[in-house]
Amino acid sequence: MMDSSKKLPPGGFFAHLDGLLLSPLHPPGLRDLYFYTLGLRTTIEAGVPLIKAFELMARSVKHRQLQRASLAISRAVASGTSLPDALRSHKHIFSTFFINALESGLHSGSITRSLDLLVEHYEWLMNLRTKIMRLIWYPLINLILGTFIVLFRDLMIIFMSHAFNWEEAMPVLLKYLKIPAGGVFFAFLVSRVLKDPRIRPATDYFIVGIPVLGKFYANYAKATFFHLFATSVEAGKNPTISYREALDGMNNYYLARKLAHAEKYILSGESISSALEQTGVFDRQALGMIVAGEESGSLPELCRKMAEYYRSEIFNLMPGYITAFFPLLMVIVAIAFATIALGITTSFLYFGIFFMCLLIFMVL
Repeated sequence: MMDSSKKLPPGGFFAHLDGLLLSPLHPPGLRDLYFYTLGLRTTIEAGVPLIKAFELMARSVKHRQLQRASLAISRAVASGTSLPDALRSHKHIFSTFFINALESGLHSGSITRSLDLLVEHYEWLMNLRTKIMRLIWYPLINLILGTFIVLFRDLMIIFMSHAFNWEEAMPVLLKYLKIPAGGVFFAFLVSRVLKDPRIRPATDYFIVGIPVLGKFYANYAKATFFHLFATSVEAGKNPTISYREALDGMNNYYLARKLAHAEKYILSGESISSALEQTGVFDRQALGMIVAGEESGSLPELCRKMAEYYRSEIFNLMPGYITAFFPLLMVIVAIAFATIALGITTSFLYFGIFFMCLLIFMVL
């Protein structure tokens, strides 16, 4: 259970700036959703009615889009709309995972438990993102600062014999300043394209096929699937409906498409374990746990254990792979500055900034 004594930390100048100017321009991030879910969970646990809880969160949250969505949900539920339908009208803010988890909590009569699941989920993702960001920031800052050092070096060489003038300086400034600016801009643009739902099936297929990274990405989707499936089954929903909701919320279009083929086997009366075996997505350990859960009547509990297994595997193994990957990023930094020093090309510098910014934007 979550500690209901946790409070939102006071925001500083940049937090207020983001709330007033930036948050209307971008959807809420992991941190925003974490504190929103934690606040909602604490409010409901204190005995505040659901409608009033969303209204209170609309007044306390800093993100503008969350404010408007929370107030709209409160008013929609007060007018007779079901909470899941009210949440689905804001799918650009609340993920399918969030909506399905709350819906299952309503059906099972334990919405605080579903909110606990969401809080833990967002906290786990933030910790994972922090580990990845720590890997990337240092070499990225080296590349950007190194770009400015090389810029000032060339300017000093040009103006050693005469006074500074903008006409001669401007080509040098443009040559180097366009590298970090272009790298950041195109990395942001590409990341938005890769996250587009129309592109995601191809993107997910490509990422799942990458050694090591693909396994972590697939395990994250499998963990989400098992968590959602367990929550829906515990709520007393039909296994077919639970299966469909888990697919919708697993956030991996490629694996969801592969797993969708098992739905027809479940509808025809086959066991869930047999149906999943036909997809080839899960390993023998996972299938064995599902068989044991079906035979013992404790399927939700064992599905949750499988979800924790996949998540712990990611969290325990990824730091080692991150540490092993760090020297490769530093090699990119070394090659970039070696090629500039030799007067060969600035392409490696641009590629390094683009690649590292792309990784950052993909995990934000």
